[in-house]
Amino acid sequence: MTYLKYLFVFIGLQMTSSQVNDDLLFVVDYVGTYQRYKTQDTPYKEYFRLMKRQDSSIFQSINGMIKDTVLRDVTSTKTFRKLPNTHHSYAIRYERDTLIYWDKVFQKDYEYEEKPNFEWSFLSQTKIISGYNCRLASVNYSGRTWFAWYAIELPINAGPYKFRGLPGLIIDCYDKDMNYRWQFFKLYKSEKKIVFQKFHFSNELEEIIKITKNDFLELQYSLKNASFNELNKTGASGFKVLSMSDDSSLRETKTLNGRGFIPIELKE
Repeated sequence: MTYLKYLFVFIGLQMTSSQVNDDLLFVVDYVGTYQRYKTQDTPYKEYFRLMKRQDSSIFQSINGMIKDTVLRDVTSTKTFRKLPNTHHSYAIRYERDTLIYWDKVFQKDYEYEEKPNFEWSFLSQTKIISGYNCRLASVNYSGRTWFAWYAIELPINAGPYKFRGLPGLIIDCYDKDMNYRWQFFKLYKSEKKIVFQKFHFSNELEEIIKITKNDFLELQYSLKNASFNELNKTGASGFKVLSMSDDSSLRETKTLNGRGFIPIELKE
């Protein structure tokens, strides 16, 4: 079975109108570019998918969705297939105003809940992106300043990653330092009925570790910035935590790969 089959498993008809029907499933693909490490020569690039119906949505990398689907088939059929690569194992699901964030650290599944309060500032700039009239807004969130171009012709309260709360679909979103950016690629609509749930294969659902957001950010940061000695001494599940406020020279010279991890979110 090819990846192409998995890639289009959620897609219905291509969007041709700005009219919004609450019963429809909207599928938005983004191109993500990101600088995860300070020593990267060029940014990584990966495709992401947002699926939204009414007050529910899920956001995940397309390779992550494909990987989950392949693993589900492997689990049931016991037939090995090559897995696509992704730098982002997280998935984000909204139910009304509450999001659930899933991610994997050291082969353990973690989950936390959050109710983001995006206090957007509306700016005067306008431009056309992919044929849509867009306006610019900014917000301070989780230690970073973010900018978002939203399409006033598409009254869909959604966007890449966790971002939402604007009077139009977010078409382009990036942080002030341009370490992370998601740009609109395609928009589809469908009448398919889809359960917005991240698949878990390495653990049973009851083994997913529930954690606070700040504790997760510390854990994630420690993984990316722990030295080999720290990991070897304490093991994959209990290494010494490096504070996100530690001296930057320590982070850059004693990291897992000596690259200096740049997280999407900073500890609040």
